[in-house]
Amino acid sequence: MSIYFSDKILITISQGGRLAQWFHTPLDPTTPSNPVPHSHHENDPRAEDQPPLDLLPLSYLTPATLLGGGGAERESMGQLYVVQIATAIRMRDSSEGRTVVVGLGLDTRAGVERDTFFEVMELVGKVL
Repeated sequence: MSIYFSDKILITISQGGRLAQWFHTPLDPTTPSNPVPHSHHENDPRAEDQPPLDLLPLSYLTPATLLGGGGAERESMGQLYVVQIATAIRMRDSSEGRTVVVGLGLDTRAGVERDTFFEVMELVGKVL
């Protein structure tokens, strides 16, 4: 589910109707802790050896946990989702500057596989 407010974008991803963790990250790259990113490899002789930046998450995003716990692995997974979601939002609208808030309630008992991550991100792309 996604809800757009004047100052925030709220995304919830839930399995079984639960939300175990909440994260947020500002999209505005000009805040003091977020330097303005470079959008491409200008004048970089190594650019041929590097993947295009539009396929990578934005480096200036700084996700933080608002609520919830569950250990370092679960925290890292949540931050990965938040950064990818925020990057997708920013790529759709480069002028977007609201804070992205993400509520996660994923069943991680069986672990998180690569396919699961891509399926969740595809579903998020549909609700954005």
